[in-house]
Amino acid sequence: MERQTVDFGIDLGTTNSVLARAMPEGIEIVRNTLESELTSSAVAVIGPGQILVGQDALDKPGFGGVTRFKRQMGTTNSFRMADGNQMTPEQLSAEVLKELMAGVQLRYDMRPEFVVVTVPAMFQQPQCEATHRAVELAGLQAVRDFQ
Repeated sequence: MERQTVDFGIDLGTTNSVLARAMPEGIEIVRNTLESELTSSAVAVIGPGQILVGQDALDKPGFGGVTRFKRQMGTTNSFRMADGNQMTPEQLSAEVLKELMAGVQLRYDMRPEFVVVTVPAMFQQPQCEATHRAVELAGLQAVRDFQ
């Protein structure tokens, strides 16, 4: 029988992000790999294929952890990383989403297929679409209309 519920919700925030899971006994905040309920919305590239997210990105001096990229969702702006490469707000957001999913994998030994990702009420259509692209880049499916 096909599953008919979505158990995971994500607040992909400008400063911090958080993931929650609906459990029979109520909502549970899923702690990240550093045992924190909040994951800083920060990304740093420290070498080829070496990406740090959250507090790890903020704690690595000299690698210029990028923050506040969510404010640029839906634009053509990009951010220069310490390795010289450019990353879009969607790519940076996808890295935060992947980190949140790593917490789920660690805690429950599973990877959700479907998630609900909140967007600010002030987001216009291009920003919402950019958020949806970030979800897809992270290898997830955002629920737009779940029946």
